[in-house]
Amino acid sequence: MFRKRLYYYSFSVIAWISMLCLIIISVFKSKYNRRSNKTSVAILPYYPVNWAGGNRTTAFKFFFQADNIDCQVFEAWTKKELEKTLFETPLLQVYKTYCKILFRRFATIIKLNNYSVVWVQRAIIPVYPFKHSYFEKLALKFNRNIIY
Repeated sequence: MFRKRLYYYSFSVIAWISMLCLIIISVFKSKYNRRSNKTSVAILPYYPVNWAGGNRTTAFKFFFQADNIDCQVFEAWTKKELEKTLFETPLLQVYKTYCKILFRRFATIIKLNNYSVVWVQRAIIPVYPFKHSYFEKLALKFNRNIIY
């Protein structure tokens, strides 16, 4: 029982620190430093591409490329990590995967300014609760054209 709380609170502290870092970066980062004027789309699926439900948004990548639109898919986790999270019981491994997801999306949020449109399937960070949508509000500071 104590370990579960320890893992949960340590993950929460890491999440809050990363949100604070995102706020600081968003304040100092210019909103006008896009690489090119070409239309580009960033897709952030909730599930892995090769998992049921993950191919819903990523299937559109080929249509974007057919119209000569740059399209990049940023996966939060792989199929192996999702299976490990769902079916394995060592709680430490589950929270390690959660932290990997958090840091991957943290790096992705910083890159969002380089895209003209961002398409998010459900939430920016899959395992983070939807209730207050902190990361979604922070992502809007990097790119105003986000589709949920």
